[in-house]
Amino acid sequence: MFWRRKKHNSEDTIKNDQNKASDEQFGNGAENLDEKSSKTKEPELASIDEENKSTADTPEENKTEDVYDIDDVIDGGGYGWYQRFVTLLAGMIWFTAAFQTMVMTIIGDYLSCSWKIYRWQYALLVSIVFLCMSVGSPFFGYLGDNYGRKKAIGSYLLIQFSFGAGASASNNVITMIILMAFMGFGLGGFSQVIAYICEFYPAKDRGIAGFYTAYFWNTGTLLLILISWGLMTAFNNWRWVMFISAFPSLLVLIGIRWFPESPRYYLVSQQVEKAQKKLAVMSRMNKVELPKGQLLHYRKNASEERGHFLDLFQPEHRKTILLMWYIWFSTVFTYYSYALITPFIIKYGTIRISEEMLKETVGVGNFTSHFYSVQPCKEFSNLNYIDLLWTTAAELPGLFIYSYLVIYINRNTLLSIGFFLSMFCTFLLIVDTKFRFVLNVFLFLGRANIIAMFQMIFIMTTEAFPTTLRGLAVGSCAGIGRMGAGIAPFAIRLLITYNGIAAICILGFMLFFGTISAASLPREMKDRTLKEITEEFDEPSKENVQSEIA
Repeated sequence: MFWRRKKHNSEDTIKNDQNKASDEQFGNGAENLDEKSSKTKEPELASIDEENKSTADTPEENKTEDVYDIDDVIDGGGYGWYQRFVTLLAGMIWFTAAFQTMVMTIIGDYLSCSWKIYRWQYALLVSIVFLCMSVGSPFFGYLGDNYGRKKAIGSYLLIQFSFGAGASASNNVITMIILMAFMGFGLGGFSQVIAYICEFYPAKDRGIAGFYTAYFWNTGTLLLILISWGLMTAFNNWRWVMFISAFPSLLVLIGIRWFPESPRYYLVSQQVEKAQKKLAVMSRMNKVELPKGQLLHYRKNASEERGHFLDLFQPEHRKTILLMWYIWFSTVFTYYSYALITPFIIKYGTIRISEEMLKETVGVGNFTSHFYSVQPCKEFSNLNYIDLLWTTAAELPGLFIYSYLVIYINRNTLLSIGFFLSMFCTFLLIVDTKFRFVLNVFLFLGRANIIAMFQMIFIMTTEAFPTTLRGLAVGSCAGIGRMGAGIAPFAIRLLITYNGIAAICILGFMLFFGTISAASLPREMKDRTLKEITEEFDEPSKENVQSEIA
């Protein structure tokens, strides 16, 4: 038995519960209530007469009832078939997001061979997506906290398919940019998936299970590259690529009815009966016994903070949210900066780009005139697709290693170590060596490390905030991170144009401060149960939280 006995003052307690409570308190083995009452030795408890006294006359102190906590069910049942089912559903959502994100990084090259596109428009096609994601992410977080995780995810899928499929019919670059902006806004919703699935996971499995969605992401990215390669080779039609990248969102949207709503959301939104039903289904699928009694839930005023932005700055959360914002910005900015500097280092074997190299890669010596020049048509060769495949696959080792380490090492410590290793590899890119493979190794290690950190901060943000604010916290952090992704193409391209070493140093120092920020996080949540309301961060255990029986 992993449920607990708790006292509760309730005026609707039925007689059978009173008899059961009296049996346990007096322990005399009597067969009827009158005999128990006559043998009671506890002066503070009133005797209960089955025939002559009603529940209204019974002192409230006598009434006890079996109740259980939501974590009793989730942690007690372990990582079972129900959790595997939810992981599969969530992984499919990340699969769709990977399709859309990947196509956005290559569509500009396809369009430059069909339309006349200026370089600033080419850069804007990618940047507008990330900047709109920075708006969409907190919006979907608010939606998830106030109206449910399932509705937030369903809205994301609907927007994603509608504008993604619509973009395949665009007839000019301005229309495409507008539709890409809406696609970016919709893509802000996929960050809610980690908040969603972690609410189903047992505390001890939450770390490694949180990495599972990353494998769906990489699989989706690799598959989209292969599909693009095949379609462009056979038909040379970017519209097919655009439509197919949006199609998985429609399939998952059709199946959204089978997605279970988070029982934690039901719990804090005063829908206790629905939460109990979800927990009963979970127990049945995991083949464990549901605890007897009723689900412990929270007073209405304790859960009224749902989705309020200013509540992120309460004393319990202020330091965490500010540090997390910087951690997200530096991680995402560095990740996309690595994607931009990789072609330079692979091609030239150094970040020290000469004027001749710059003219070869940029085409002109002046950055401003280059920015307003026409983007030349550059058809993807087989080698380009192969490069995309191996650079994407190169991220997998980092995910494998971190998904193992997260079981044994505290979250804050592991993230801080990850920042330090990334900083170390980044500064080593400055080394001037004739052995190109040395820099390629540092590049590979840095990128593999950063993608693993990317997944870790999703998990850590989910754990660091209560259910009432979890969606908004993840959304706001993801939004700050996407701002970094939107700035990176302009900032790093400009820095590399004038001084490649300066670009590397800026990345290195951002990672250095990330190391300090990760080590300074106030709470360690490894193997600890998720909190439902802010007040629980001040309580030693959930037994001390004010609650009542539904």
